[in-house]
Amino acid sequence: MTTYEKIQEDIKDAMWSKNNVKRDCLRSLVSEIKNQTINAGKELTDDIVIKCVQKSVKQHNDSIEQFKTAKRDDLALKEMEEKTYIEAYLPKMLDEDETRKVIDNILQTVEPLKKNMGTIMKLLPKEVDRGMASRILKEVLK
Repeated sequence: MTTYEKIQEDIKDAMWSKNNVKRDCLRSLVSEIKNQTINAGKELTDDIVIKCVQKSVKQHNDSIEQFKTAKRDDLALKEMEEKTYIEAYLPKMLDEDETRKVIDNILQTVEPLKKNMGTIMKLLPKEVDRGMASRILKEVLK
């Protein structure tokens, strides 16, 4: 079962359990996935789905920050709830030690210079948190 099919099944389950927040959140995610697929002009793949999920999680994080600074805790809680539903579709991310090992392996094939940071980031597998990898690379590539 692909990630997209899993999302579709979870929408049905949310409908049956009358979980409107989850249902609406996942419908919005499906809409974004369909838009990205149409815009890319490609077939639906798990990579497109994962990129859309990552984008949605990032948007929810930004919204949570903004709501907290505006002292709108009720809206921040709603965003956090939606984010937990969406995060379930992300692949398991590597922890910091595993990320360092992956970066060390890549640095054996690519010259460890700051100007090669973009190349190194492109070689990282999708299970690596990009923010953490960027921070580690900045430490290593001084």
